Amino acid sequence: MTLYTGYFETMSPSTVFVSYLQTDIAITMILCVFIVFVLLLSIGILAILLTPFKKKYIEDDFFASQETKRNIEITRRLRANVGPYKPPLWYNAHLGTCLPWGENPDMEYDREIFKGLSEDNRVAEFVVDWFPRRPLEEERAHVCLFFPGLGLSSENKFAKKFVQTVAQDIKGYLCGIVNPRGIGIPLQSSKLWHPGYYFDGKVVLSRYSECIFYLVGFSAGSNLVLKLLLDAELCKKNHIKAALGVCINKDYLTARTDLEASLVGKLYSMLITAQHKQIMKKNKHIHQFVSSETLSKIFGTMTVSEYDKLASTTLYGFKDENHYAMDLSACSNAAAIGVPFLIIQPRDDPLHNGKVREHVAVNDLSSNPHIVYFEPCYGNHFGFYEGSIFEALSNKTSYTYPAKCAVEFFDTVRDSLGPA
Repeated sequence: MTLYTGYFETMSPSTVFVSYLQTDIAITMILCVFIVFVLLLSIGILAILLTPFKKKYIEDDFFASQETKRNIEITRRLRANVGPYKPPLWYNAHLGTCLPWGENPDMEYDREIFKGLSEDNRVAEFVVDWFPRRPLEEERAHVCLFFPGLGLSSENKFAKKFVQTVAQDIKGYLCGIVNPRGIGIPLQSSKLWHPGYYFDGKVVLSRYSECIFYLVGFSAGSNLVLKLLLDAELCKKNHIKAALGVCINKDYLTARTDLEASLVGKLYSMLITAQHKQIMKKNKHIHQFVSSETLSKIFGTMTVSEYDKLASTTLYGFKDENHYAMDLSACSNAAAIGVPFLIIQPRDDPLHNGKVREHVAVNDLSSNPHIVYFEPCYGNHFGFYEGSIFEALSNKTSYTYPAKCAVEFFDTVRDSLGPA
């Protein structure tokens, strides 16, 4: 189960229907009360946060993998060249998960609009934002293809910082952010995006078939990456050499049930549901494919479990909710992955509700010789923010930690494979 850093960046009041304003206002009020409580609690325990614990970082970070030559080198270089994530003294897992921190880079993307037939035989468009540029035709470039999470896009700080950092690596990477359908430009097909819909990723890979790809997925995006990796023929044909997944779970239903079992978890569930509904509100034409009665019920849902029960069949076209949940549980088939895959899963991710090892099934993952599991003790739900509280919204280092790990990992894989 996943939430996505930068929630407030995705909200657009102009698209909200009047008939559902009260529901969203209630959710927003609950969130505000929750954030104020967390801020007060953080200030109250500032003395504890000021206690140095640099030694604890190194002792508590956890790696798991088969002891192959490449995995040993990957682990060594991550420890030596990147080191542990060092949260600021004012760090809080909930603040990191819900709010965007650090500077908002002023970046100029090379925007490419992909057009083609969707699975419902309607013309579909989606956006890939390239940085610093798109690959040339038949160029054998090394490309990092990035899949953000639910409701997020190339406009979010964490995505900008990731591609900006990776593109600066001396080995040279072109970065492309695959924006979910209905975000960036209006959705034109009847197929609404969901965290198991990886068709658009296949389209990008096919267009640039001469490139060498390194895939990256955050949260819901990691499920899309896993689905691409599990397509063995696709990996071979499109030169996928390695992949990174940040914040994952093995079984969607288990993670969702555990999340909603606590009060705090239910608040997160409500926020996730609001993000789903926000995507629907941004793409009003999708409503013509759903009855007004069903639409009213969907907008009336409060938690993810309520939303999934209705949306899985009416919006996404699955046979039932269980089939939808299976589509969002690609990690359960990770034993079949045949390319180097680094997983970064912070131990304090609040969406795992204290059950990271149970939800991720580390032993199953590490039995695959291609997988390296890295569990930093901090990082929340991929909100690796940094800097002092006096530059909380302006520092340049927030969200760069996963990118630094990605660069070290990709470079190690490239060195092990030799010249392309």
